[in-house]
Amino acid sequence: MDGLYRLDTERTRRVFLRTLAASGAGIAALRNATARAFGEKPDGKPLVWRYDRFGNPETVRYLSKERYRRIQVYNRLPPSTIYERTDGVNGIRLVQQSDDPTDLALKVLVDNNVRRVRRKVPNRVRKIPVTLEERTVDRTLARVCERRILDFYDPLPATPEVGAVDGDGNKHGEGTLGIVCYNDDADDPYECYITAAHVAEQGGEYADYLRHGGTDSDGNPRSEDVGSYEDHSPLGDSGLDVIKYRHRPDAVEPGVRENAGDDLGELSGAWTHSGLTDRTSGSKTLPVKFAGRSTCYATTECYATSRTASVEYQADYSPNEVTNGDSGGPFLDDDDYLVGTFSTFCEPCEECAGPTGKELLDRLNARLSAPEGTES
Repeated sequence: MDGLYRLDTERTRRVFLRTLAASGAGIAALRNATARAFGEKPDGKPLVWRYDRFGNPETVRYLSKERYRRIQVYNRLPPSTIYERTDGVNGIRLVQQSDDPTDLALKVLVDNNVRRVRRKVPNRVRKIPVTLEERTVDRTLARVCERRILDFYDPLPATPEVGAVDGDGNKHGEGTLGIVCYNDDADDPYECYITAAHVAEQGGEYADYLRHGGTDSDGNPRSEDVGSYEDHSPLGDSGLDVIKYRHRPDAVEPGVRENAGDDLGELSGAWTHSGLTDRTSGSKTLPVKFAGRSTCYATTECYATSRTASVEYQADYSPNEVTNGDSGGPFLDDDDYLVGTFSTFCEPCEECAGPTGKELLDRLNARLSAPEGTES
């Protein structure tokens, strides 16, 4: 793809990061670091597609000024601009309408494309045209399902099934432990786990503990608390449907990593919502793989991004096998970069959706690499 730079060699990565550290943050610094690392001056404005597991830019694409501007407007669009002021709006997308890469329009997804709705939707936002599409999305939350046989995902590196319980041991729900990560705070580093918030929510309250089930190496059932509640971003109210639990070393023997066996892998990094928008807005889908509590392994495509009142920064996936019990499970690209996690699915169309990788990590102050002094 034109203007795409990937730090896929040790030399380019070393030169890029060294130059970036000396130049500071921002567009000029990214442009200077790219020029030094690749020996050519990039044309356009840089948009980071993917960050590596240490939080450094790994894939950067240089766009024309207008395409870059429109993607940034879409990514920063306040909910009140359209879908909080108009009944029946269920999401917004940025779509490329022709072969011209700057011909990007905001597509407002509405339950019914009627005159009453059309009158409330602006014709343009920040000089970007607005179109409407009638699309009824019957979003369904994942429900409790039968436990799958295996305690690990094969061949996709991932993490075990989990349940959410309160302080009295009452179960809230069951889902998939999508991400093993770390709290991004030098003063309080610790290992943490992320899954879908709706798995742990019941009556507006969130479960105190995350519990790992499954079987041990001898095939015997087990049930261990692996984490205590720390933070969440809800489903709805411009949240991301993610929840974070702090690893409880005193309560798990052995740790959840060992329980999962050698198939528990590490993520390479994470995609950004704006990067996915640029990648998919011209009808160029991104192949992804998935692992979950019910669906041990599946492949599909990320075909678009959206902004919705349910999930503020959302990736949308083509019809696939993801189903009940998979909530919180990871979607990864072919390089094991986190595209996002599973949140909801549409039963009639078999499509599903969930928050995007970099945004969900940032919202919960989480990182993929262990800071110095992290408790184990």
